[in-house]
Amino acid sequence: FQAEDGIRDRSPSRGLGDVYKRQSISAYRQALHKDTLDYVIWGRLAQAYSSQGNLSAADIYLKKSVAGFMNVGQRALDSGNDSLALKYYQDLLEIDPSNSMAHCFIGDIYSRSGEDESAIGSYLRATKLDSFNYNTWVNLADVYTKRGETVGAIEAYNKAISLNINSYRSYMGLGSIYLEQKEFPLAQSNFKTALLIKPDLGNALSALEYITSLQ
Repeated sequence: FQAEDGIRDRSPSRGLGDVYKRQSISAYRQALHKDTLDYVIWGRLAQAYSSQGNLSAADIYLKKSVAGFMNVGQRALDSGNDSLALKYYQDLLEIDPSNSMAHCFIGDIYSRSGEDESAIGSYLRATKLDSFNYNTWVNLADVYTKRGETVGAIEAYNKAISLNINSYRSYMGLGSIYLEQKEFPLAQSNFKTALLIKPDLGNALSALEYITSLQ
């Protein structure tokens, strides 16, 4: 059987284990032939090919699986169905546990539903897998702020700024924390920087007016 993508399994059998692997591949490809939108099958095929040592085929199927799950997950988010999106991203992680974006999206969903500890756990896993995504650090900092964990929030906001100096959300977050702590010069500096990046930030303008009124 040859799948529509044209991938053939030409590797010779080396024993009973290889026979089982090849049978699994054949079964998955038959299933995929019946339902090309079953992204779990794409992922299972990737895992089967990887166990057989056919890494090029594994990579092709893994990319198709991840792209499929990301697509349906985003559509679910766009329609406001967070529970369905969560299922898709969790299914994706069963196929590709090191997918940092899936962990980040799951963190977003948990954050919106008020499950802060789960959100923090998802964001931290995402940062371990990809420490260069500044948005993840900002989202993590926002949850820390909501929980009153200002030390963690400040560290995460500053990490985001080190990755993207134009992260206005980070400056806004820092400004709000310092304003709450009555560290007015620090708050003022951060709000001003946020406005340099995004001049229409009404909350920053209001905060600066408030700080000025105290002086």
